[in-house]
Amino acid sequence: MAAVSDPSALRLRGHPGGLAGHLVWPGAGPQLVTVQLAVDAGSPRPVVGHVLPVGDKGLCSLEINLPTWTPPGSYQGTVQVGDEERRIVVDVEPRPRLQAEPRLLSVRGRPKDRVQAEVLISNTGNVVSEVRGAYLFALYDPSALERATARAFLSAETTSQGFNDQIVAGLREGFAGMVRLKVDAGAGPLEPGDGRSLQTTLHLPEGLRAGQTYEGTWRIDSLGYNVEVETTDGAAPEENPR
Repeated sequence: MAAVSDPSALRLRGHPGGLAGHLVWPGAGPQLVTVQLAVDAGSPRPVVGHVLPVGDKGLCSLEINLPTWTPPGSYQGTVQVGDEERRIVVDVEPRPRLQAEPRLLSVRGRPKDRVQAEVLISNTGNVVSEVRGAYLFALYDPSALERATARAFLSAETTSQGFNDQIVAGLREGFAGMVRLKVDAGAGPLEPGDGRSLQTTLHLPEGLRAGQTYEGTWRIDSLGYNVEVETTDGAAPEENPR
């Protein structure tokens, strides 16, 4: 198979696990190629590339995968295209990505309780993430929207403004308040490929109703972490002074 002569560099872009670009390679079918790529200050090392035809005019896609923690930046290398060695530039984009265990943080407590929880946080992206020392997020009754919509449709209200007002009122009824979350241990920068345990204290809001389950989203840098709070019976305790 002969390659079309083109002195310009092939350019691949994307996040480390999905870098792709295009080249013209008449007659090429699906195949594996070896890309010699200098990812760090050392010598170029081999990376397996996948060539996939895009159509019948010789246009092909070249795809490679790098370790998920590969830092953002442009990396130089070469690839053999038929009888010709071509220069290649790989542009790795930032990909912030955090994972948490358990996948759902579920706690139980009464209004104004302070509840402790442990979460394992892992940085599976390629940029540093920041775990702050304190967070604030809202808790809602997940069934509030369904009840509010049903109530609005069953009412005698005929104007769109009145209909919308009933929806908003129903959503307000499902709002329990804001959770104040303190990271007692584990706050600070989290490097790519690193993980640590977070020791946390959740200050539950006063608006919780006994027997109800509420949901919220704790946003840790790039991660939207789902939190579920089951309200137990009992009188609200006096809040301890700080």
